[in-house]
Amino acid sequence: QGSMTLGTAVNIHLKANAGVAAIAGTRIYPVRQPASAADSKSPMLIHFFGGLADELDIEGGGFSRKTLICLSLAEEYDDSQALAEATITALRNFRGVMGGVSGVNVLHCLVADARDEEVPELAEAGVFLAVAEFEIAISI
Repeated sequence: QGSMTLGTAVNIHLKANAGVAAIAGTRIYPVRQPASAADSKSPMLIHFFGGLADELDIEGGGFSRKTLICLSLAEEYDDSQALAEATITALRNFRGVMGGVSGVNVLHCLVADARDEEVPELAEAGVFLAVAEFEIAISI
């Protein structure tokens, strides 16, 4: 396992996924949309972590569980739904090295939630939002 962060590994994994890229193109961003893309109404995916919990076993090993939140934004409802579904397909039940050869060893990635959300600012801008949440576990 290299020094790559889990966030970077997730970003690489999602950008490399054909289903996600077919809808979002290169508009896959950690934490926030860059200012350079602010005017884009094209579908985009923003991902970030929303929680962390460690679980230790009796031998002192264990794993760290992080909540990964993926926001699928699009001007068309169908596009936000399709991007959320593609994201779920890309991440559901993933285990192994994520992010390429020097990536992060993921013990499991499970779907925790998927929902539509109405955010007034986005609604005013004519943007639909679908949210998918995952639990990703890595060794500690």
